[in-house]
Amino acid sequence: MPEFHFDGEKYRASSAPMRSWGRSALSDLAFSGDERVVDLGCGSGELASEMADRVPQGKVLGLDANESMIRAAREKHQKPNLSFAVSDIRELALLNEVDLFFSNATLHWIKEHDRLLAALYRGLAPGGRARLSFAGRGNCPHFFAIVKDISAAAPFAPAFAGFVWPWYTPGPEEYREKVSRLPFSSARVWEETISQDFPEEKALLGWLDQPALVPFQTHLAKRAPELSAGFRKQAAERMTQVSRQADGSFRETFIRIHALLVK
Repeated sequence: MPEFHFDGEKYRASSAPMRSWGRSALSDLAFSGDERVVDLGCGSGELASEMADRVPQGKVLGLDANESMIRAAREKHQKPNLSFAVSDIRELALLNEVDLFFSNATLHWIKEHDRLLAALYRGLAPGGRARLSFAGRGNCPHFFAIVKDISAAAPFAPAFAGFVWPWYTPGPEEYREKVSRLPFSSARVWEETISQDFPEEKALLGWLDQPALVPFQTHLAKRAPELSAGFRKQAAERMTQVSRQADGSFRETFIRIHALLVK
């Protein structure tokens, strides 16, 4: 996974929409109370903490590749059956010991989903579940078009030569085919379209800064730091213009791929 710098506290402040989507995904699941749960890409830990409340005789481990996220999670959420660790979730080495893998708004940051799905299958106990939700094809059409346009134009284009698009966003058919390569006893993959309203400009810009613009700002910090502020300014101005609604809110369309897999 590319090393992008996320700020755990800023992410917590701007991630209310993502937490709402995660709670919706959790609503699909019944808990017996003693499950062993791993939250993949736990961010600042809110959903992992909520799951810990639902498995009082079980345990929840939140994993994230970013140290700032894990630091924020540990500072905010302290429960006897809840722990957090810095980990590249592509390197999972668990074997037949997890009752639930949960992941919300994270897995589009990972390109190697064949490898990831194989690791999830190995890690699940018999009858264990994986509940995944991440960005799919057509996600954030306003934002994606804007950053592609800005990065291809002067003065930014030379700095973005060789830039690798950071997200994997498949359609449901493509993801079903990937899942089908593994012998899950049950597998369901579906797509959801969410028209997300940000109530004010501050909320939209918070989401832009953490996490949407992070890959571009990280790249510019290495290649042309003097362009970073200008890139952010153009992206913010154009995003507010194109997403503004009549009532003063701001709207973007999020496409989610959902999967519920059972070993």
